[in-house]
Amino acid sequence: MKRIAFAIAWIVMLASCHKSNEMNYRDVASLDANKLVVLFQSEFINFAFGYQHNGWLISREGKVLRYKNPTKWQFPESDNTIKIEDMESNMLRCQPTSIVLSKNELNSKLQLLFTIDITNLSKPEQVASDAGALTYSFFTINKDGLYKTYLLSQSGDRVSKNQSPGAKELIDWLTSIDRKVAKE
Repeated sequence: MKRIAFAIAWIVMLASCHKSNEMNYRDVASLDANKLVVLFQSEFINFAFGYQHNGWLISREGKVLRYKNPTKWQFPESDNTIKIEDMESNMLRCQPTSIVLSKNELNSKLQLLFTIDITNLSKPEQVASDAGALTYSFFTINKDGLYKTYLLSQSGDRVSKNQSPGAKELIDWLTSIDRKVAKE
């Protein structure tokens, strides 16, 4: 009888933990863009056939800043956090593009973040080898005052996407910016 009661309690606890793991953007940050210097990032990394690291950042002012094989780039820690000063250092390694997003466009995309369950990622699927990784992500500032990066999508060797409403629209929007940056 004790084993059954323990098993039921364990199942109830696991079920409640699963629910509590469902978090949306509202749970992890506010849209206080004054604290965020960088809002979104596109990043491509490949180690096959020579090292490649390039992408771009979107600043809170709507400026799209490009980087290509930057030296002394600061990557997030294993918990996906990066110090504010390291992010600012990364921005200094970027080159401005002619792309500047309007405040209205940027604010409408930031509002989509409220519809995203940050844990609702599809299971990563291996689809290629030596294709590298292209990621689209967004940032928050966590309670410790560190940038925290959240994955919207990854393609290349492995494919995974956030399945939340709004995520597809953000991914499509970031993809369109990618095409604009590639033309410059």
